[in-house]
Amino acid sequence: MLAVLRSWMGPSTSQAPTIVEGSADAAIVRALEATTPNPIITISQLARVLRAIFVLKRWARATTGAQKRRKGHAAKIGAAVTVLKQRLSYYGLHMLQVGGDGNCQFRSASQQLFGTEAHHGYVRQQAVEYMRSHKALFSGFCADAVEFERYLARIARDRTWGDELTLRAISDSFGAHVHVVTSHERNWYLKYLPDTPKTSKHVFLACEGLGTSEPSDDI
Repeated sequence: MLAVLRSWMGPSTSQAPTIVEGSADAAIVRALEATTPNPIITISQLARVLRAIFVLKRWARATTGAQKRRKGHAAKIGAAVTVLKQRLSYYGLHMLQVGGDGNCQFRSASQQLFGTEAHHGYVRQQAVEYMRSHKALFSGFCADAVEFERYLARIARDRTWGDELTLRAISDSFGAHVHVVTSHERNWYLKYLPDTPKTSKHVFLACEGLGTSEPSDDI
């Protein structure tokens, strides 16, 4: 689950979306960075994170039955959301839920960038195009070029969950700093820095457990 930390209201248009102003962004960033370790996720670090996630998922599937996982999932989500709300409350922030139709990551980014969830398809398209045009950076996370193309085709489909790679691509394609607050006990604040900053707008997201969703298993 990904949800937006703050609400930015704005009209939906049929034209190319315009990134909204983020007058309070700098103050929020200062508050977060003043009280957290603030790890910055680079492409090389992301590779290690994804490999670790893959190993943990394989271990979980081998040692735990599907029914058992589903039974405990709701309780874990509820506890994680409680931790997130408490964590955000400390900074005077609130968590805004977005549509849970499989587009949640892209809806969240759209709401933060443009003030509306309506442009989630555009955000997804930009992320996929960025990964396709920067194959040297992203294809290494797949076994070969064929698997990478299959991955891009899957991610391009509506209602397909985003993952760590799409989050990285969103940051780079829009040139925006992305801040993720998670429910993890340690290292719960992650920051994605774009290779080429293009806007002063910051994207703030909340996640009950980065990299733990089933739909990202294919990576």
